[in-house]
Amino acid sequence: TLKKEEDISPPIEALLLQLTVPLLKAAVQDEEFFSDKSNPAQILFNSIAEASSSWAAEGSAQNDFLYQKMSGIVQKVTDEYDHDYSVFEDAVDDFESFVDTEQQKSQRVEERIIANETAQARIQAARKLAQQRIYDKFGDYILDEALKHFFDKTWEQALFYIANNSIDNQDTAEWGKITHIEEQLLKILDNEQPS
Repeated sequence: TLKKEEDISPPIEALLLQLTVPLLKAAVQDEEFFSDKSNPAQILFNSIAEASSSWAAEGSAQNDFLYQKMSGIVQKVTDEYDHDYSVFEDAVDDFESFVDTEQQKSQRVEERIIANETAQARIQAARKLAQQRIYDKFGDYILDEALKHFFDKTWEQALFYIANNSIDNQDTAEWGKITHIEEQLLKILDNEQPS
C-alpha cells in the first residue's frame, strides 16, 4: 500500500517502511494487533503518516525539523523495540508532544502576522483620516508656507496619533480638544484670508 501511495514523499515513505519492521514484530507478538486501533504501534504509524501527508521539505529533508523528529523516533523504535510496548507508547507521547508544540508555535506566528497586519491597516486608516480631516477643514484656505508646513507635519501628526488610538470612537475627550483647536484655527484663518 505504501509503495502505491503517490501522496507520500520518498523520504517519508522510507521512514514508514522502516517503521514496519518493529510493527511486524509487534503484530507477531499480539494476535489482536490489527483489530486494536488503540494499539500504540498503530497509533504511532498513523500519527506519522497523518503528520507527513501534507509535508513538503524545503530544501533537504535532513534539515527539516518535522522530518528530523520523525526520523529520530523511527530510528529509536527500530533500535529499541524488543517485545516491550512501552517503546511505542513513549514514541507516541514524544511525537504528539512535538506536534502540539509545533502547532502552538505556528499559531503564535499566525497571531503575530494577523496582529501586524491589523496594526498596519489601523495605521493606514489613521493616516488617511488625519489627511482627509485636514483637507475637509482647511482645504479651501490659502496658506502660506509656514502654515502649510504646520498642517502637513505638526497637525497631521497630532491627528494621526489621536486617530490611531481612538479611530473607532471619535467621541473621546481627545477628539473634543481637536475640534476645539480646529475651531480656533478656523477663526484665525477666516480673519487672515484676503477678502
